[in-house]
Amino acid sequence: MEETRSTAMDLDEEAVGLVERLGKWLRVTGSIQLALGSIGLVLMFLTMGCGMLAAGLEGAGLAMLITLLPFAFVAVYVLQGLRTQTAGEQFKNLALEPDVDYLELAFARLKVVFLIDVILGALYFGRVVLQLFGGEL
Repeated sequence: MEETRSTAMDLDEEAVGLVERLGKWLRVTGSIQLALGSIGLVLMFLTMGCGMLAAGLEGAGLAMLITLLPFAFVAVYVLQGLRTQTAGEQFKNLALEPDVDYLELAFARLKVVFLIDVILGALYFGRVVLQLFGGEL
């Protein structure tokens, strides 16, 4: 006999309102971050592409590798915006239908965002420590 697990949550009106507002602001924040990151990617592509065309194809292999670094940073920003936006959608679904699965999906999306923030914060902190103690970057 298969045992079924109930995943429904009991949320009062105040909690539903808070979850709705959280979902709305996560969607808004994610959409803005996604739009700005996408514009940044397009502008970087146009700027670097035109610069490489003007410089010619000599040494283009190394130049292409160097230009990928800024693209990677902006792509991470776009990824964070996308994950934030989808977490907001999951919180909106949670407000409409209180189910633990929506909560788990929302936090799974946000886990990636927080992990990226921790990694970037540690890298920036390491750079500041190196600069303070005589390293040059």
